[in-house]
Amino acid sequence: MSIDEEIIRLQKIKRLYSLINDITDDIIRKYEVDIPLKDIDYLVSLFGGTIVNGNLFDKPEKTGRDTFNIYVSQWDKPRVRKIYALARLGDVILHTNYLSDHYAYLDNDKMIYKPNTGIVSQVDMSNEFAFGLLMPKDNFKNTVNNFSENGMVSLNKIADYFDVPVSAAVTRGKHLGYKWD
Repeated sequence: MSIDEEIIRLQKIKRLYSLINDITDDIIRKYEVDIPLKDIDYLVSLFGGTIVNGNLFDKPEKTGRDTFNIYVSQWDKPRVRKIYALARLGDVILHTNYLSDHYAYLDNDKMIYKPNTGIVSQVDMSNEFAFGLLMPKDNFKNTVNNFSENGMVSLNKIADYFDVPVSAAVTRGKHLGYKWD
């Protein structure tokens, strides 16, 4: 791949992540979600979902016309479960016709997943969705400023504030353009 092709690919990824963050920002505004997000069960239920213990690798499945289950492992730490659950909600919202053709979504007995776009994996898009709900861009930037001293950022404090693993805060920061050393 040439340098120009790589630049175009990275620009497409940046636009895609920006669109995903626009969706999560809209959800936060529409449903008046408090940040840091504490009650993910309630947020998932707003879309018809229920978080249940199960196999982490199971995709969400419909349980009724407008209800579905999201499976998470009971053995994961709460901070990790939160990310997995919201990433699976991202699967439903981003990779089925839940938003694009809600009536078709309601009329199907099973979730029909769209094929991958090829730019970014569906897993990465769903993770970005989870990060956008847990650590919205503006809140994240403000939190970085609040937990910075003498040019040093405390990633542990940022992770604690958003109640996520440090690795999630690091990844979110990288996606928002921060250069962590």
